[in-house]
Amino acid sequence: MADAKTITLKQAGMIGLAALIVGLVLGPRVEHALFGYDSVEECILDGHSAQFAVQACATLYPSDDDR
Repeated sequence: MADAKTITLKQAGMIGLAALIVGLVLGPRVEHALFGYDSVEECILDGHSAQFAVQACATLYPSDDDR
C-alpha cells in the first residue's frame, strides 16, 4: 500500500488530472441525480419524455403557476 512518501509529484499530478477529467465528464450527469432539476421543462428535455415520465416530472417539479 502506498503512503504519502512513496507517491511522487508526477504521480500525484496524474491522479489529480485524472480526477479532474472524470469530474468534468460525469459532473453534469451526477448533478441532476443529486440536486434535481430547476423546472419541469428541464426534466422533460433531459430525456424524460415518455408518457409516465412526463407525469412524474410534472409531479416532482410543479410550474410556477401551480404553486
